[in-house]
Amino acid sequence: MSLNDARKKLVYADYLLSRESSDNFVTGATNHIISAAKLAIIEYLQISKDELDNKELIIKTFNKLNSEHSNFYNFYYKLINSEYSSFGSATNALNTVKEFVTWVEENRKKI
Repeated sequence: MSLNDARKKLVYADYLLSRESSDNFVTGATNHIISAAKLAIIEYLQISKDELDNKELIIKTFNKLNSEHSNFYNFYYKLINSEYSSFGSATNALNTVKEFVTWVEENRKKI
């Protein structure tokens, strides 16, 4: 999996949210957004998929990197722990993850 796959997940989410009755597709879109966020975090932190389950490691590594997105983990954990997703929250999450994926693409060689 790669940032290319993350971009594809975001395209799927965007498509679902742009449908006429998008409220019916919010859960599916949110799942794609979460998957894209996971892929971007794995790429950014250079960790394995298994290490992504280690919350303490994720927080510690984000803080150590001290970048403009070092608080992305807060957003990520709120997103995956949210029991409710509305069209508005899914749209905001989509935009936030798109921005993070783009930033990771632009900065991954500097890390």
